[in-house]
Amino acid sequence: DRALAFSFLDNRAITWISTSQEGSVRFEQDAGKGKSGFVNSLEVTTIKHCLNLLDKAMEETQSTYTVGVITPYRAQLELIKKRLSSETYRHFKVDINTVDAFQGSQRDIIIYSTVRSSKKPTIGFLREKARLKVQALLTNQAQ
Repeated sequence: DRALAFSFLDNRAITWISTSQEGSVRFEQDAGKGKSGFVNSLEVTTIKHCLNLLDKAMEETQSTYTVGVITPYRAQLELIKKRLSSETYRHFKVDINTVDAFQGSQRDIIIYSTVRSSKKPTIGFLREKARLKVQALLTNQAQ
């Protein structure tokens, strides 16, 4: 029953934005430089674009929502924060954190960076039930 009045989200509470047609640039990369985990630069670019669209849509509709960006990988979190550090959003403050750190918090709009888009059919540590619960809770809150 819950919907957001933003046409770029198809006015739905849950919208999937696929990067599957973007060729090899869609794949995650090792974090590198002595860091463990994965990053996905294309997803960060997509998140930045979505946040800009949200800011514009909130201005046009004169609405206000709380916004969060979450990801399962600390390396991706650091990349998102770095790439968004120079951005200013006029109609919301965006909270960015890992899935684990976000657990128990709520926002009206969540952008979830899955990071993994590999050639291998595995989901890594996301198969752990505690992490999947956060995803299920987010889905239930959005409905």
